[in-house]
This record gives sequence, C-alpha cells and structure tokens, in this order.
Amino acid sequence: MYLSGVTRLHDYKNYDFIKHAAKYPEVMQALYQQFGILNMFNPHRPNGSYLLDLAKYEEQIVGKMLGDLARQEGVLNMTDIKFDG
Repeated sequence: MYLSGVTRLHDYKNYDFIKHAAKYPEVMQALYQQFGILNMFNPHRPNGSYLLDLAKYEEQIVGKMLGDLARQEGVLNMTDIKFDG
C-alpha cells in the first residue's frame, strides 16, 4: 500500500528531539529557520545551548521562557550564561 501523504506527517510534540540529533551549529540554524525556534523549543526539556537574537520576536519569547525557568528553578541550573552586545 502506497501512502502519498507520509512525507507531510509531523510529530509536533517531539520536534525538540530533532535538535538533540543535530551535531553542527549550521544544522541548528537551518532547523530554526525551517520550523521556527518556538516550534523547536520545549520548556519541559530545555536542554542544550541557545544563541538568541533578541531583535527577533520568537527568540525574545524563548529568552523570556528561559529566564522564567531560571527564576523558578534557580540560576544554578543554567551554566555559561553570556550576553554578547
């Protein structure tokens, strides 16, 4: 049986697992451009590192969520926090 719509199936709940499989920063940038950072970000699993451009609205929202998580769970859970410019 041939399913023509299989390539259009999406697993929205597990989009964030895609980013854990990416090995190179260029891949992460391409994924964020393709899907959007809000679709890739899961506040229940915020593992990993983030380079946010706060001039972009979506990335401001992710930064706010990360800040709220740090406030609620403690800043000690976050390491190597840097602000560039």
